[in-house]
Amino acid sequence: IAVDPDNSSREKLIKLISDIKRLIRGDIKWTAAHNLHFTLKFIGEISGERVSKVIEILNIIRNFHSPFRLSVSGIGFFPGSSKPRIIFSGVKEGRDQILNLTKSIEDELEVAGFSREKREFTAHLTLGRVKSHSVKIDPLILRNFSNSEICNFSVEKFILYKSELTPDGPIYSVIEEFLLKK
Repeated sequence: IAVDPDNSSREKLIKLISDIKRLIRGDIKWTAAHNLHFTLKFIGEISGERVSKVIEILNIIRNFHSPFRLSVSGIGFFPGSSKPRIIFSGVKEGRDQILNLTKSIEDELEVAGFSREKREFTAHLTLGRVKSHSVKIDPLILRNFSNSEICNFSVEKFILYKSELTPDGPIYSVIEEFLLKK
């Protein structure tokens, strides 16, 4: 379950990836433009019957959330910059709204028998995944990109995706879109 950036924001994020590639050296799998998104909840492999239940729940949840602005800001590293595994951009404006939407999804799916995410939710957009620990991060990246706004867009909907893992990376297919209605 995810929120996608609009096309203009996607272009700015691809430019950001291009700019930071020269400041971060190593074996990194950069996120393809069409795969850039904010994951709200990863469900895993489920049956068609369970997919129908998820759709039913998400159709209810969308009625309790309004569209909101989301600004993508800065560069960060999970678990940290000394041994990063994930390179990401975070959220500035819209943080409370995306957290509330995610909490609603987690709470309602848990009631329906889906496992709750064990880690605390951090709204982020994955820019790249580090494949080895021999990564060199130019200190300029922290100075030049740590707090700068990259893009902002209106979140009008969230999407339930099916993901298929391939050697070239995941392929996401839309199962259903849920317009925020409140």
